[in-house]
Amino acid sequence: MAARRSLVRLRSGRQLAYCVFGDAEAETAAVYYHGWPSSLQEAAVLNAPAAVAGVRLVAFDRPGVGGTSPVDELSFRAVADDVEQLMDALGMESAMQIGTSGGGPYAAATAALLGPRRAPAVVLIASMTHLRGPGSGELLRGMEPFQRACFRFMEYAPAWLVRYGLAVCVAVSRCVIGPLFWAFAWLASFDGRSGCYGRISSSSGGGAGSGGGGGKQAAGGAVKRRTQGLGRRATAATGLGLVWDAVRGPRLALGWWQDMELTSQPWVGFSLAAVQQPTLILRGGSDICVTSPMLRHLAANIPGARAPRALEAAAALRAKLPAVCPVEGTACVEVAGRGHVTMVARSMKPVLLAAKMMLPDRVTGAPE
Repeated sequence: MAARRSLVRLRSGRQLAYCVFGDAEAETAAVYYHGWPSSLQEAAVLNAPAAVAGVRLVAFDRPGVGGTSPVDELSFRAVADDVEQLMDALGMESAMQIGTSGGGPYAAATAALLGPRRAPAVVLIASMTHLRGPGSGELLRGMEPFQRACFRFMEYAPAWLVRYGLAVCVAVSRCVIGPLFWAFAWLASFDGRSGCYGRISSSSGGGAGSGGGGGKQAAGGAVKRRTQGLGRRATAATGLGLVWDAVRGPRLALGWWQDMELTSQPWVGFSLAAVQQPTLILRGGSDICVTSPMLRHLAANIPGARAPRALEAAAALRAKLPAVCPVEGTACVEVAGRGHVTMVARSMKPVLLAAKMMLPDRVTGAPE
C-alpha cells in the first residue's frame, strides 16, 4: 500500500506524521522506526507481513523528515516524547519498538526511556551503533569501504565542513531526485495496483500457469516481464521517494543532518543497560552496512537480549529461517543470504510472529 500520512499535533505545537500499516484492528501494536536517510514510506513493504502476523504497525517520520516538524536540537529524549504522545493519541497502551538500520538507536532509546509498560519488547533489525569515538574502529570493521570512509570523515573533519558538504548534496538532490521521483511515480501509476511495492507474483502466475500451448505460455511470459518492469518502476519510485522525503523539508534537511550527528557519535541521554525488555537483535549475514561487531556490541550491552522470552523468540525464528546465533546465550539472529535491505524486505513475517512471543500475557496495543 502507498503511505498516506496522517498528522498528530504535539503539545509543543509541532506536527508529527504517521501512517498505520498491517492490521489496523489488531490488538498487538508496534511502533516502527525508519532507517537513514529514509522516512515512514519504507514501512510500506511491511504492510502485508504485518497484516498476516496480526500486528498494527505504526510508522512515523522523525523530526525534520517527511511530514514531521523539525526540532532545534534533536535528542533521544525528544524522539521518545514524540512517540509517547503518538501512542497516547492513537490509544496505544503499549507497543513493541521495532527499529531498522538508523532507526535502531531510537527504538532502543525509547524502550529504555519509556520502560516496559509502554514498550514491552524490542526488535532491532540491522541496527547501527555509534560509529565515531571510542571503539568505533572495531565496529566499522567489515563495512563497505566508501561508507567507512564517510564516517571517518565525519569524525575528523570540522563540523562546518560536514554540514556544508551535506547542504550541497541536499541541494543537488532537490534538483535531481524530486523530478525523477515524480517521473517514476507517474510511470508506476500504470501498474494498476495499490502500493509502492508491486505484487508481481499475483500478476505473473496466471498466464504461464494456466496450461495450454506455447501461445499461452508466451503471453504469460510477456505479462510477467511487463509486470516485473512496472514493479521495478514502483520500487524505484519508492526508493527515490524515501530520499526525497529526507531532503524536501523547509530547513535544508536539518533532520537528516541531526539524525546522523546524534546516532553516529557515542549515545547520550540513555543507557543500553536500561533496555531490560526482551530484545531480538537481527542482522543479515551479507550486510555490508551493519557489521558483525555492531551486532555483538548490542548483544553485549543490552540485558534484554538475554531475557528468556527473547531467547525463545530467537530460537523460533532460527527454526524458520536459514539463521545462526552468533553470540551464545543471546537473542541474536544472523540470517544467511540477507543484506541490509533484504533483511527487512524478505524476512518480516517470521520476525513479527517471533516478536509477538516476547510480549507478556495480555499486553496489547489496544486501549482499555
